[in-house]
Amino acid sequence: MPPLFQFREAFQDVAYRSIMPTNLGSAELQQLGRDVINNSFFSARNTLTDLLEVEKAKVLQLTQGEIDIASARLEVKQMAARLGYEPDEDKRGGLQDLSSTPRVNLVLKTNQQIAQGYAYDRQGQTEAILDEWPAQELFRAETRAVPRGEKRTKEGIEPDPENAW
Repeated sequence: MPPLFQFREAFQDVAYRSIMPTNLGSAELQQLGRDVINNSFFSARNTLTDLLEVEKAKVLQLTQGEIDIASARLEVKQMAARLGYEPDEDKRGGLQDLSSTPRVNLVLKTNQQIAQGYAYDRQGQTEAILDEWPAQELFRAETRAVPRGEKRTKEGIEPDPENAW
């Protein structure tokens, strides 16, 4: 099934990113500056450049609807096998195993969704749309667990007049 948003901007967002092999974990990667994160294609504790290259290529194909997630996942797993990647026995099959289904899905789907989100945002920044709905970004379409003017306490949700409109 083709992705919901097949924008040129989604493809460009992924294509622009540089491969960044790293031995950093998720928490350490979150500490990197926004510029590094926005301009790099990486996966926590993945120093296999060839594997990252294939993952990036598959995300590019996913953003264009040229491949389905199962085929992309298979090709990533095949590359990991060609590289001789073997996970630690205690990490096999989990998120720390670079060739596991959950890990490959996480990398592919997350990067595809980030690119599509970027593209969706870019599509909404056209002059015509901004003229028609200039404050659209200020409109909250979804509900909140604790709405403005209320606060969560041990007893539940209570009114909070200090933070009301």
